[in-house]
Amino acid sequence: MGKITQAEILRVDEFLDCEKTLTENEPTWGTLDNGRWFASWPVRDDLGATRGSLNFRVDPKYPEYPGLTLLFEGRSISRVDLTPSHWVKRTPPWAISCPPTVRGNHVHTWADNRARIAAINKWNLQARQPVPHAVKRVPQMLKWFAEHVKIRLSGNQFHFDFSPKRDLLGGEAGE
Repeated sequence: MGKITQAEILRVDEFLDCEKTLTENEPTWGTLDNGRWFASWPVRDDLGATRGSLNFRVDPKYPEYPGLTLLFEGRSISRVDLTPSHWVKRTPPWAISCPPTVRGNHVHTWADNRARIAAINKWNLQARQPVPHAVKRVPQMLKWFAEHVKIRLSGNQFHFDFSPKRDLLGGEAGE
């Protein structure tokens, strides 16, 4: 990939600023080469164009700790991670708007990472913020994250979930 342009940065800004919706159908689960479960839910912008997606990822060894990423034109622009409450992650020193460490569940926002991405020409979300303690399961994570990135949920989308005890593809988790 070439240099990240100011136009690309501005397109992300515009996408995040507009009201978005998810497509009607729930995402379909599959597996990645590393064995993790993966699902992608297309995101429509305010003009009806599908330029982004919400991507779920789950490690079958730790299904209670999924991640959810908003992609725009194939690039990660915000991510929320559910992690064990005892996990502590250090924030890079350049991320002055973030706490020096974050324990447990956290979000990587575009606002906290935008300037760094533009400055170093590398699409990497390193800065993080804690998320509210009430965000513990997939429906809570989806609702909170959707509000954070201006995605309007409707109908059964508010209740989207998967069983952390079962393999999303049919077997028992952790087998």
